[in-house]
Amino acid sequence: MAVIAALAGTIGTLAGVLLGFLLNSRAAQRQSNIQARREVQLAREVAYVEFLAAHRQFRRFILTSPGGVRLVEVAEGGPPTPVIDSAESQWQALETAAARLQIIAVGAAPGVLEAAAKLRAAMYDLARARAKVTAPGAVGREPIRAARGAEDDFARAAKSDLERLGRFGKSRHDGT
Repeated sequence: MAVIAALAGTIGTLAGVLLGFLLNSRAAQRQSNIQARREVQLAREVAYVEFLAAHRQFRRFILTSPGGVRLVEVAEGGPPTPVIDSAESQWQALETAAARLQIIAVGAAPGVLEAAAKLRAAMYDLARARAKVTAPGAVGREPIRAARGAEDDFARAAKSDLERLGRFGKSRHDGT
């Protein structure tokens, strides 16, 4: 009888250790998943902010730069490409932000990439409008409004995607 009691005690202890291990392992895996999701959310947030900020800075540069803007035909039948004097650093910031967004937004809500494409197109349209006037402050209101509207649309799409991921407000996935 003592052997059975010792065996039952040993089995009970081992079962308790195993159960504790399984519960702890599950909690650790859940915590790891939450942390990985937060890292993805943060990376997207940084990419979205960088993309929007680069475009806002570029808009201001287009509107205030005393340098000339000329239009260059690069594709037959397509719109001309604006070339802006002394805008190398602005173009570099735009291209870096666009590349980061393209990589990091894989799996993002489709609205984000659509809004990003519209924002880029609006900036090109604004630069084309600037090429048609001689003074920096002479660009019409409509291309400026369109560029600002595209910025706002991108910001809303980005925020919506971050909310979907749980970056803002409550998350449906981790109970926070």
